[in-house]
Amino acid sequence: MRLAYLGHACFSATAEDGTRVVFDPYRPGALHGRIRHGPIREPADIVAVTHFHEDHGWIGGVPGDPVIVDETREVRDLRFQVSVLPHDPDGGVRMGLTRLVVAEIDGVRILHPGDLGRAPTPPERRRLGAIDLVLLPVGGHYTLPSVEALAFADAVAPRWIVPMHYRSDKVVLPRMESLDEFLVAASAHFPLMRLDVSELDWTGASGPTTVMALEPLL
Repeated sequence: MRLAYLGHACFSATAEDGTRVVFDPYRPGALHGRIRHGPIREPADIVAVTHFHEDHGWIGGVPGDPVIVDETREVRDLRFQVSVLPHDPDGGVRMGLTRLVVAEIDGVRILHPGDLGRAPTPPERRRLGAIDLVLLPVGGHYTLPSVEALAFADAVAPRWIVPMHYRSDKVVLPRMESLDEFLVAASAHFPLMRLDVSELDWTGASGPTTVMALEPLL
């Protein structure tokens, strides 16, 4: 399985048979121009969406004729497990709901928790099952604060944590923390690898939980 970080909360995962899944596509220029990542050019077979805000659920911006996944189902022999949690700590009153999407691709179980507003309870967490790779929102404010995000990741105990959804020159949301700020906090808990690449081939190999920061492709 080849994973690419496209930008903001958007990733693509390509299976060995060529099936391509895009998670949480954004609209370029979303949020009054604050999302400045470029358009998604490559077609997808499947688009998995955690919620339909314009910086996460811009389905029309993905080329091809993808199948939309926003509930538990199987598509092209890939299993998607979807559960729902609040987007904010007030039970979703302020920002609605978000989905946690678990996708198993080539034996690697990926968790995209969307804009997670509160940590899952132990029973909710157990229902996720074993996770190899967490795509973790780390910027806070619209999601869990970074300290709580780290605690959530520690409880899930994946092999890899890939940071996403943080402030940068292409995500101009001043209330969010930057990747550098998150990595300082994470360094007290996990080994870190900060790479200057956007794509990697992943396996379900065992080992200590490690933070793997990728460069946004777009």
